[in-house]
Formats: sequence, C-alpha cells, structure tokens
Amino acid sequence: MSVRALLTTLFVVLLHARPSLSLCLRPEEDCAWINDYETSECQSTHMFMARGSTSPYPGHLAELMRLICDGVEGTCGFENIVYPASNAKGQWCNSAKEGTLNGQAQLRNYTERCPDSKMVVLGFSQGGSVVWDMLGGGGGVHVMGCDQEIVEGLDANTIPGSKIAAAVSWGPTVRSAHQNFTVKGGDRFDGIAARTNSSLEGLHAFGDRIREYCQPRDPICAPSSGKTDMSKHLDYFDQWNQEAADWVLKLVQPATTPSTNNTGNDANSEGPAGGLHESSAKALKALHADSWYTVVLKALYLGVVLFVLV
Repeated sequence: MSVRALLTTLFVVLLHARPSLSLCLRPEEDCAWINDYETSECQSTHMFMARGSTSPYPGHLAELMRLICDGVEGTCGFENIVYPASNAKGQWCNSAKEGTLNGQAQLRNYTERCPDSKMVVLGFSQGGSVVWDMLGGGGGVHVMGCDQEIVEGLDANTIPGSKIAAAVSWGPTVRSAHQNFTVKGGDRFDGIAARTNSSLEGLHAFGDRIREYCQPRDPICAPSSGKTDMSKHLDYFDQWNQEAADWVLKLVQPATTPSTNNTGNDANSEGPAGGLHESSAKALKALHADSWYTVVLKALYLGVVLFVLV
C-alpha cells in the first residue's frame, strides 16, 4: 500500500471512530471544561447551582448544566451559590441558612444587572434544601442534629422570584411527602425533616416552574422508605439528567432571545467564558462535543490534502 493510500485509509477510520462526549456526573471527576461556562456576566439563560454536602464546587450538577446550556438558544452559563455545604455535627443548619441567604442575594444582584435574563436554580442534597429554602422559605425544623432558623422565601410574582424560569431540587434533605412537584416515587415519604406549611405554600406559588427528584430507598430525601442505600441518593444524575434538562428547556426556551438592554453588560456580547459573542458561544459548545478528536481529524485531513496536492 502506498503512503498516499495509507493516509487516506487512516483518515476514513478516524472519521468513523468519533468518541462519545465525556461526562461529568460526580464532583471528583476532572471536568476542566466547566470553567468555560462559569460566569456572572449577563446571559440569555443563567444558572445558579447549590452543591451537596462536602462536595467541591460545582458538585454533581455540572453535566446537567451543560445539557441545558447546549440546548438553549443564546448565551448560557452558571455561577455557584456560595456556601459552606457543611454537614458536620451541629453545622448543617447554619450552612443551609448561609446558602439560602447568599443564594437569594446572588439572584437579586444578577437580576438588577441583567433584568432580561432567564434564571434556572439547581440544587442537590443539602443544596436541594437550600434551593427550596430560597424559593419557599426555610427553617423552623429540627434537622441533622440542629434547629434551623426561619428564613423568608422569595415572592414568586416579583423580581427576582418572577425571573426564575425553572428550579430543580435533587434528593433534598428537608422535604415533604405528597407534593405534586415530586417525581420518581419519593412523593410518599418525608425527608429527614418535613417542610413547614408556610414553606410549602411558598413553593407552590411557583407553580409548574419547580420539580423535585426523590426516589425510594434514598436515605436523605426518603429515609422512611425502608432498605435505604446511599447509592440511591447518588445515582439520580446517571438516570435522569437528560429528562431534567428537557423539562427545563421547555420552560426556558420560549424566552431565550438575547437581550439588547441589559444593564452592566449586554447579553448579546457575552457567553460561557464571560466575554463571548453568541456565535462564539455556539462554537464553544461544538468544540466541547468534539474535544481532541476534532483537532486530530482536522490536522490529519489537512495533511492528506497537502500530500495529495504535492
């Protein structure tokens, strides 16, 4: 076989050997690409993510965030809700309260600068409780060995609550049975602590903009379901990431046209890296999907073309 034929054959093999997109489902995984999406700049769709106890930022939510961003039109990215995420003895309540207050402050700050952006709030485990506390109000319960102070929730009909397009809580610590926004079978059970009536009233004010994932045997969100296993608390993202992303996209997509009058920074000129035009943001999404494969393939293709021409 000639060198020219060998190069052509190798090119064809690589063309049909496209690798699958790398996933980032757990905080211990190396997900360097996440930095391309993290920003506090004005965007068409912006996510606020509350990690679970003891997890490094951004926790288990990175892949869900990417699925949502890759599905929306316009610019998209996220910022972490800043809080300790501590579950040490007696510290859970203060940690959750800090996350609630910080998260609400971050939402207010963002909507003041970016009034035309749509916001999505995501949380897992303790972070799932934080998200519900932010929206519906929290506290007034004894949980994880401490008494959680009451914190007022957001008004669903005024800014910033009215700017929340969707909120998803995964395996929250404090939750109540028999809620119509719970999916995957955990709706029959309370969490480690149940939410107060006022908190539930605040959550229901957000209507069909909220969803909660809880399955039986999860020791955090459904401890009374029996035969609990921590794996049932950790495998939500292996099973239902795409489903959750599709649900969020249905709520966000009708209103993701980039804004032209954001204060501070224009959503049309900023993207996942904090300073990308919308077209550059789309190109960045494609780059993540191709990874090293695209670079190798393009280099090989160029080499074949040059060899044939020469």
